[in-house]
Amino acid sequence: MDNELEGLILGKKLGSGVYRDVYIFKPDKTKVIKVAKDNAKSRTENLIASKLYWDNIYLTPFEKWFAKIYDVSDNGKYLIQERTEKYKKEKYPEKIPSFLTDTKYDNFGYIKGKGLVCIDYGCICIARMMTNRMSKVEWWGDEEE
Repeated sequence: MDNELEGLILGKKLGSGVYRDVYIFKPDKTKVIKVAKDNAKSRTENLIASKLYWDNIYLTPFEKWFAKIYDVSDNGKYLIQERTEKYKKEKYPEKIPSFLTDTKYDNFGYIKGKGLVCIDYGCICIARMMTNRMSKVEWWGDEEE
């Protein structure tokens, strides 16, 4: 870890992607903290996800399909999001909203009382806009339990 502050807030590492590493958020284990890797593109991913959530998802009928974003740092290095659990392959639904276009297993998780939610907002096709139209899903990627 780069600094003492990260030592206070970053718990167990849960995963890593192209642009971010994901950790349990130590002060509140019901949340995760996504830490952008050291480049502008990585920080932009966090900033875009936060803006998308607060401008287009929060308080809409579509909010139920997304893990809540709580906050993002000014430069986009840190994003705090609702924590999910892994879903077993056989529990994934046959249909999801058509705007959720990147159906890789790792882009979704489970929240008790809420169900399946999107955790990686890069899997949204804004060009299709958000509608109630559901599409048959072809899930892909490695299933991790």
